[in-house]
Amino acid sequence: MKPGDQVRADVSPNRIDICPEPPVMAQGVIENGVLVMVRQGIRMDAAAAVRSDRDSLAARSQPPPVSKLLRQ
Repeated sequence: MKPGDQVRADVSPNRIDICPEPPVMAQGVIENGVLVMVRQGIRMDAAAAVRSDRDSLAARSQPPPVSKLLRQ
C-alpha cells in the first residue's frame, strides 16, 4: 500500500481487517467510434503493457528448444 490508497475495514466479532479497496473504474465514452477511458489517476504506460502481454504470450507459444526435447 502507498499513501493515498483507499482502504476498507471488514469488521467481525473478533477482529478488524483493513483491506485495500480496488480503484473505482469509470465508464468510458465513445468518441468517433473509439472507446475512450477517462483518467484513472494511475500512472501507466499502455504501450509497454501491451508489449509485455504480447511478449509473454509469444514466449508461451514457442516450442521448447531441441536440447530440452532430447533430454526427455
